[in-house]
Amino acid sequence: MSFISFHQVALFSFTSPNDSTSQGALTKLTTHTGYTHALYLATRGDFIVVGDMIKSFSLLIYKHDEKKFEEIAKDYNSNWLTAVETIDDEEFIGGDASGHVITVRTNNDAPDEEDRARLEEEGGIHFGDMVNKFKHGMFF
Repeated sequence: MSFISFHQVALFSFTSPNDSTSQGALTKLTTHTGYTHALYLATRGDFIVVGDMIKSFSLLIYKHDEKKFEEIAKDYNSNWLTAVETIDDEEFIGGDASGHVITVRTNNDAPDEEDRARLEEEGGIHFGDMVNKFKHGMFF
């Protein structure tokens, strides 16, 4: 048995039971560590955006052939996130404990690898209340 904590993100595989008398099995495939308090996740395909309560946004990709996570980029600001969601493959939204809504974007066109590994803050607004969930939908 392994211990899972808030400082890591883990991916599990569930195997269904063979018959009505057996139980399914939960197997840990991989983990990614280095978080202070990773509480919020949103996925889009193989991309995972992680919201840490102190370390802000991190963007991971799951590499199927290697069965591991790889960190693509992260936000180096100290946003105490309370919710995250994907907007598309390059843009992500989060709410923080101070009542702000923040959007960040990958920096794929940057000339060097260090800048490409940084999520750039694209916009923000003081919402005035703490957001704890974003949901894809339509505005009317």
